[in-house]
Amino acid sequence: MKKMIQDALAIASGTADKRETADVLVQRLASAPAVRATLDEVERETALLAKERGATWAQIGAAFGITPEAATLRRKISP
Repeated sequence: MKKMIQDALAIASGTADKRETADVLVQRLASAPAVRATLDEVERETALLAKERGATWAQIGAAFGITPEAATLRRKISP
């Protein structure tokens, strides 16, 4: 899973190898849903841990760029 996240970050940051074949790129694209689900889980777990340690929903929402109300709803959504 870590490799998939690293690959996604490489693409997002523009550091992916420009010589990669279409097959490699399609394989990477196929991994996107798993990467997205993993990141959603990490976000949810980290937000709940931050809340347990004293963060407010306003702080958590600001970190996500959403309202405090949306942050409280986000924690309830399962992957």
